[in-house]
Amino acid sequence: MQRSKFLFSSVALAAMISQMPAQAQAQEETEDRGNAVDRVLQKVTVSATKKKDVENVQDVPIAVTAFNADTLDALNVTTVEDLSYSSPNVSLDDVGTARGTANFAIRGLGVNSSIASIDPAVGVFVDGVYLGINNGVVVDLFDLESVEVLRGPQGLLFGRNTTGGALVLNTARPTDEFSYKARATFDGPIDDDRGGLNSTVQGIVSGPLIDGVLNGKIGAYYNTDAGYFKNQYDGDNHGEAQTAIYKGALEWFPTERLTFLLNAQYNDSYVDGPTGQNRSYFDRDSFDFSINNPGFGDSETTFVSLRTDYDVDFGNGQITNILGYRDYAGDSSGDIDATPFTLFHSLAEIAQEQISNELRYAGTFGKADVTTGLYYFNQTLDYTEIRNLPSTRPAALPSSIPWQFYGGGSQDHTVYGAFANVDYSITPDLIATLGLRYSSEEKDADVTYIRPRFECSVVDGTCPVDGNNALLGALGATEPNGFSDGNDWSNWTPKLGLQYFWTENVQTYACLRDSWSSG
Repeated sequence: MQRSKFLFSSVALAAMISQMPAQAQAQEETEDRGNAVDRVLQKVTVSATKKKDVENVQDVPIAVTAFNADTLDALNVTTVEDLSYSSPNVSLDDVGTARGTANFAIRGLGVNSSIASIDPAVGVFVDGVYLGINNGVVVDLFDLESVEVLRGPQGLLFGRNTTGGALVLNTARPTDEFSYKARATFDGPIDDDRGGLNSTVQGIVSGPLIDGVLNGKIGAYYNTDAGYFKNQYDGDNHGEAQTAIYKGALEWFPTERLTFLLNAQYNDSYVDGPTGQNRSYFDRDSFDFSINNPGFGDSETTFVSLRTDYDVDFGNGQITNILGYRDYAGDSSGDIDATPFTLFHSLAEIAQEQISNELRYAGTFGKADVTTGLYYFNQTLDYTEIRNLPSTRPAALPSSIPWQFYGGGSQDHTVYGAFANVDYSITPDLIATLGLRYSSEEKDADVTYIRPRFECSVVDGTCPVDGNNALLGALGATEPNGFSDGNDWSNWTPKLGLQYFWTENVQTYACLRDSWSSG
């Protein structure tokens, strides 16, 4: 059952104050245009083509829905899920059984699973860095410069797991003039039986640390949600959530040609488990439910990216390097049977660490715009699943021996890629595109079977892959606990396209392409 909100009123206390003349002038110009609708209609640019300069969304031969900061603010977008309402053929929901885990689908292509080792069909990129797993992806949006939703295969420029499309999130850069923003929002329930208050407080301070050389920014965001459902088992509200986000950024200009941009973010989230309704107890049209395990989801994420841009005379181009690091740890518990009895409860542990690097060049040679690059990605993933199934406990088993099912696995995952794309202007209005990407992927995994055993954890390294567990031996089991395996794959991703501009505001484009999902 999806989490629903019943809102009676929404009171926003917002202060978006700029202190310097240039920003004051920009604010006056915005006010002169009229209202929020005018802000939404101003020019929106996209970075999805990975060229030296961002492009007008009206000019790119991609099915894309793009949002700038003003648009996101006018639409009151606060989470990734909110973007679904403004993006055609796009569903950006969480998986339902584990809040915060993406169940993204674009044009019907998606993967519905909370198991971390199952690769997605929609790739998510934050500041140019690919997120290797779906877990911890559905987060509150805070301090963004733009969002781009790309529909259709994006394997040429973005690589693996973009068969359905890609979601590109770009954090706002530090400003070169001092500014700060603060906002508080409070949402109340429609009545006393529908839960409590949802409140958010956020603030950002940005400006120069050394004029013309170094800019900096810090920001914080906190949301608390008291829940919007009543659990009939104990009468408590359900759906509680607390989310804290801390951000920092530095942008350094050592020379006129060279720029370094460092972004760091820490997320801490604690939420109730899934709100499950068992239709054997409640009518289809009812929102009532009763579970004896409210569950939880507890996660921490550290994300760091370092972008380096260097302008070169060769093709009047730019060399860009994006180094990314992410560390994610999460525990979750859910009442799978969705009844007031303990029939099937689960607990999962996930630990993921990834590092990636993309080095690319973009430049112009006469009528040809060239983009080419190299890509590297590596992640380690540990996953433990615990299933509490007391109804399956053998009657002859002594009560002193626990009856829980433990299992999971560990995976090492490496990807290499090389790509090139050329847009050639046959005429000022007719552009031909030719592109090719080579990708190589390798996965090595240790798998532990889910079976009854004494408490163990793959994440902590206490759950054996080989050999017999003492509990299994007591039950007469002789098969091994698990196995190790691995495989590798490679793929060529081509693209051939044509784009024609009928007028300044009307274009037609078509392309033949293949998109690499994964091995």
